Amino acid sequence: MQIEAFHKKNNMALKAFYENALTRLLLKTAIFLLLFYFPYEIAHYIFVLLHHIYEGLDFLFEELLVHGFGLTKFQSHLVFFYSSCAAGLYTLYWLWRKMPTLIKKMKHQYKYTAETIANFWYAQPVMYKIALVIVLMLFFKLYILFLF
Repeated sequence: MQIEAFHKKNNMALKAFYENALTRLLLKTAIFLLLFYFPYEIAHYIFVLLHHIYEGLDFLFEELLVHGFGLTKFQSHLVFFYSSCAAGLYTLYWLWRKMPTLIKKMKHQYKYTAETIANFWYAQPVMYKIALVIVLMLFFKLYILFLF
């Protein structure tokens, strides 16, 4: 009996807290940041990292061609550029062949994941939802700050 009264009182407080305009604004801002800002930041850093890896491989491969095979710098640039183009075209061909299977698997995985996340989200009280959004925001921001 006491537990039910506590939960009823707690749920009323949570409802009043959520009905506050500032709380709704904070939640909408947090959700906006999670959906739009952080994926952009993460994608930017991933592409910068991939660019550095590509440039490092370019340098190593060109030095190998210059010193190992006696090519000029210009010739080694051409060899690496056209090798990169060939690798990119082969990757596109491979994706074109595998895409129907990959799409089918991703749709199945997305449906399962979306149902799991929705069930988890609806099962939580409002305060846990707010805490979860804040913790996720902090995690992504700290990840971006300290990793890159």
